[in-house]
Amino acid sequence: MKRYAPILGVAMILVFAGCAQQPELAPEPDTTAADTENLRALVGQFVDAWNAADMAAIGPMVADDVVLMQPDGPLLQGREAILAMMAEAYDITMVSLLFKRGGDDAWQMSRWMWNQEGAADTTEG
Repeated sequence: MKRYAPILGVAMILVFAGCAQQPELAPEPDTTAADTENLRALVGQFVDAWNAADMAAIGPMVADDVVLMQPDGPLLQGREAILAMMAEAYDITMVSLLFKRGGDDAWQMSRWMWNQEGAADTTEG
């Protein structure tokens, strides 16, 4: 029995250590408001860059593997294809109407206005 005493002693220590009360972890901070404001700012940057026809500013906001399925246009795949289409359509002004966020989802409703003169104009008429 003396032979197994050290093994039993170590086993008992491990059992009691495992049963010890674990320290309570602090809850993660709620960053919802800050995240929402960051998303809203990013949307604002996109709208401003679009209305200025600034493809250099829009480029980093578009994923490399983006796919755009348009209801009345061709399927576009990849950042370069999307930016080329946007560069041709710069005479359309975007006005942000509504931004909403719920959980992990966010969406924006915009009004798109055709600029008859071909230059970006953010005034509504």
